[in-house]
Amino acid sequence: MDVTLTDLLNETSLADLVPSFLTSGQQNPAFARKTAGIIEVADGSRRRKTAIITGCDYRVLVGDLDDEQMQWLSQIGNDYRPTSAYERGKKYQRRLKDFDGSVKALAEAEGVDRNIITRCINTAGLPKDIIAIFQHPGELSARAGHDLFKIYQGNEKAMLDAAQQLLRMKKQGEKFEPMRIIQALQDFIKTNAKDTQKTEKAYGEGVVAKYSGNYVTLKFDNRKIPSSLMQKIEELLESELEKK
Repeated sequence: MDVTLTDLLNETSLADLVPSFLTSGQQNPAFARKTAGIIEVADGSRRRKTAIITGCDYRVLVGDLDDEQMQWLSQIGNDYRPTSAYERGKKYQRRLKDFDGSVKALAEAEGVDRNIITRCINTAGLPKDIIAIFQHPGELSARAGHDLFKIYQGNEKAMLDAAQQLLRMKKQGEKFEPMRIIQALQDFIKTNAKDTQKTEKAYGEGVVAKYSGNYVTLKFDNRKIPSSLMQKIEELLESELEKK
């Protein structure tokens, strides 16, 4: 029930809980139920991670809870720090399977505008290395995550390289404001794009290839190349790219 992603929790994102755990331990137990021999926790993932970090006992009260009660406990557990757009997007990605991939149907079931759901899903499409740069996932809004995801598409390696640089700086103690992270990633992509030079190569008369990043554009002048050559090229494309 608890949708918080525990692998994104650390001492920084749990700074509001760590001090009290160190001095007094866990004061408020998590709530859970037992289903088919498995303990299903409704809330408390932040407390669980804090208990692991501080070496404290993790306390859970197990009761006879129905789905509605579990949902309610999960909701109020997230009211202190609302579920991030990234975490919501992960949940929407899973739920889409129940609606045959229809964002519209999911939006109606959730009672949420489908543009918001789309933005959250796109935000969830960003790799964890990028999300981990932020102090906690909630610092990245759905709109900013959506815009960042659009830039990420087609620039995956460049953005991941930038993320690794920022993560190294973060580990060295540097703190980043959310907007600075977003701007740094965008600037890196722009700089990388400028550094990517277009190259051009001529293959005899009538054939020119233009190379730009991952793309190659071939131009043929049928007036200057034999028809047999064009036929061979077409046959090659058909045999290699139209295989069933």
